[in-house]
Amino acid sequence: MAHIFAPLPLLVIFYVFVAGAFGTAECMAEENARFWILRGKALNESYRYKEAIKAFKQAVQMDPASEEAHLRLGNSYFEIGSYDAADDAFRQVLTLNPDNSTALFYLGLSLIQQTQYAESIPYFEKAGTLDSDFKQLSLFYIGEAQSELGDPLAASETWRRAINVDPTTDIARNAETLIKKMTQEKGDKPWFMSMSAGMEFDDNVTVSQQDLSTGLQDSAYIFEFSGAYKLLETPKFGLEVGYDFYQSIYDTLSEFDLQSHIFSLGVTRRYKKFDVDVFIQYNHVALGRKHFLETVSIIPQIGFFPAKSWFALTKYFFEDSRYFIDPARDGQNHGIGMDNFVFFNKGRSYLLFSYRFEDKTTRGDEFTYAGHFGTIAANTSLPFWNRRGKFNVAYSFFHKDYKHITPSLGKERYDLQHSFQVNLAQPLYKSLQLNLNYEHIDAVSNLPESDFTENIISFAFSVAF
Repeated sequence: MAHIFAPLPLLVIFYVFVAGAFGTAECMAEENARFWILRGKALNESYRYKEAIKAFKQAVQMDPASEEAHLRLGNSYFEIGSYDAADDAFRQVLTLNPDNSTALFYLGLSLIQQTQYAESIPYFEKAGTLDSDFKQLSLFYIGEAQSELGDPLAASETWRRAINVDPTTDIARNAETLIKKMTQEKGDKPWFMSMSAGMEFDDNVTVSQQDLSTGLQDSAYIFEFSGAYKLLETPKFGLEVGYDFYQSIYDTLSEFDLQSHIFSLGVTRRYKKFDVDVFIQYNHVALGRKHFLETVSIIPQIGFFPAKSWFALTKYFFEDSRYFIDPARDGQNHGIGMDNFVFFNKGRSYLLFSYRFEDKTTRGDEFTYAGHFGTIAANTSLPFWNRRGKFNVAYSFFHKDYKHITPSLGKERYDLQHSFQVNLAQPLYKSLQLNLNYEHIDAVSNLPESDFTENIISFAFSVAF
């Protein structure tokens, strides 16, 4: 019977031959790649970056597993400002080796150049953690990203951490300069103030706190003022007092002129991963020049980033309310909720998903309810007249489930309200801004006074200091 397998010695010889051939080919590929890498380095040193890119591409083609070839290709693209191509090259390095600190750092730099500030921070953080040579410089650029994202306190704290790594370096001196510059630009101004004036048209003037819908339309002049003063401001603590004023003056329905005064105190404690805030507010409301309502609110909340483009705000609030003309509505309200901001468009836009639950107990049983409130909104920047406008669209709903029989109905009351709002805020000149707003309200209730539709159109000019 004929043998169908080659003798063992022949198999061994064949294996050694094939392995040697492939090994030789692999070595030749690495040697050829090394030649092109060295050539590319020489071209880079002569600032001939485009020619260097061609050489590094040849190296990548010869040896796709070469981290150095991809890394140097990315650096050359970075030098000529081709940041998208640089990103691809650096990410290829990280595919081969996720802990390549140089690729992590330069990918962060490339993202900074493309104004993708939030996205750059994790790469700098990992580079600084893996390689002490990058620690100070990574902190410096994290501070720059935080500053561009509009968080000067976090930026200052990060730059101070960079200085502490080694106060004698140029990096530390640059960080000190930026901290001083930020302080000078902001002037460490402890106060803020804004004012606005405008007009509003309402096709159905209502007072929701009294379950009152007039069915009448009217125009009103609207005036607002807001002010705040920082009593204490450090990287870890904040203490602020504030005051807000609102006044509406109707053309004919003067008995519905509304005036409110809100006094507030806010305390902030900042931690590395989250912030804790507690707000205390007192609000006094007058309706038709008569005392109408006063409330005291306490709102503790915690803000944190569950993911790099997702900011969450969890809150509990307590409100004690007193009605001057209807004591049966006096009561206390406990609530819990969460606001979720999802940022996109390089941090210039966001989506908001908000929900809260309320449990309100009143002196008159017919006004006691459990409520569900929700909001979905989108906010984005729009360029008009060579400036940056803000466009916001929002949908909100609330459902109030009353716990006791309403005497006028002979049964439990049911409320469901939907509202749709569009707002445009357009800067005009320096601190002057135009605000346009439209709101549609559709309220459904088995209580006739609370079953209505309403449309409100308003415009206002505002200034901020």
